[in-house]
Amino acid sequence: MVITGLGAVTGLGPNAREFWRRLIAAESAVGPVASFDATEWRTHLGCEIREALPETGHPDRVYDLAVSACREAVEQAGGTLPAERTAVVIGTLQGGILTLEQAVAGEIRQGRPLDILATYPVFILSSLSRYIASLFGFRGPVATPCPACASSGTAISRAGDLIRLGYADAVVTGGADAFSQDTFSGFNAMRSAAATACRPFSPNREGLVIGEGSGILILEARETALARGAKPLAVLAGTGLSDDAHHITAPDPEGKGAELAMRAALADAGLPPERIDYINTHGTGTPQNDRMETLAVKRVFGERARRLPLSSIKAAVGHCMGAAGAVEAVASVLTLLQGMLPPTLNFTPGDPECDLDYVPNQARLLAVKTVLSNSFGFAGNNVSLIFGLEGGK
Repeated sequence: MVITGLGAVTGLGPNAREFWRRLIAAESAVGPVASFDATEWRTHLGCEIREALPETGHPDRVYDLAVSACREAVEQAGGTLPAERTAVVIGTLQGGILTLEQAVAGEIRQGRPLDILATYPVFILSSLSRYIASLFGFRGPVATPCPACASSGTAISRAGDLIRLGYADAVVTGGADAFSQDTFSGFNAMRSAAATACRPFSPNREGLVIGEGSGILILEARETALARGAKPLAVLAGTGLSDDAHHITAPDPEGKGAELAMRAALADAGLPPERIDYINTHGTGTPQNDRMETLAVKRVFGERARRLPLSSIKAAVGHCMGAAGAVEAVASVLTLLQGMLPPTLNFTPGDPECDLDYVPNQARLLAVKTVLSNSFGFAGNNVSLIFGLEGGK
């Protein structure tokens, strides 16, 4: 399975090129929340997309995010995919939640009855993939995975399954989520949101920063891509899924589910742990997540874990919720293509339980052939993806 197109819309830029340029320049898009009044909350930080996006004619912002990234990815893939054999699998945590928020606000503040018939088709999660399919004319299978913050990573794994099982020749896959008051207030209530900064793996880390965005990959069977003259950028070498079976929000403190996902991805790729050159971590900046992910990496990679670079991009683009895994998948592929490791911003050493090489604060020049990308969501939903250079396995 090869990747022939990439698209990204994040706080660092409206396309994959700008996202990558600013990411490796160690820039951050985190700042004061601008889309609503956040003064009453514990934290005022967010990672919002400031640039105007091309309008799709759809009333909800998440559709603009997804469509913009899809257009970029499809164009890079050559612009023409086999309509009847192209599937769409887009993961999302919130879907069109902004439409629901606006409708509820109108009901509360203006006494306007909630028009469920108008809002339901927009905010129902499955509408996102269906809309992409109808807009681009793709008539293959459509699905919208929603396992919390592992949604888009799971979508990419399921996209690979569709190709392997022969249900599709190409899949438009990834994820999208928009910045919302609902999610912002929820993480504030759980005291998981950072008040001053996102500091993954640092001893003074205090939580995550909510972000928004979309990441899209065009995944194809190699023979189909080559037959239509597309240029493979990288390969999806393996995927692994697991569940903690532990708690509705907190991760397993021993990282057993994360370990299972990484081992499953390695087995699927047919690779020993020593063949992984870099890990793009989930790395949220919360005390529990960073500790357990580090512990799981140590168990999977043994002594080599201390020589294996890994980093988190969430201090740069925020936690993009259901889109996080897809945005990080785009970063992982660009890491392979550009030979640069994105940095973990705001990192300071000192936590004895987070004592690995987190590529602190500055990008690092390093040619790599394989990247492992982790996404771990609420309720213990875990997914690990392995990307490699075309012909480099």
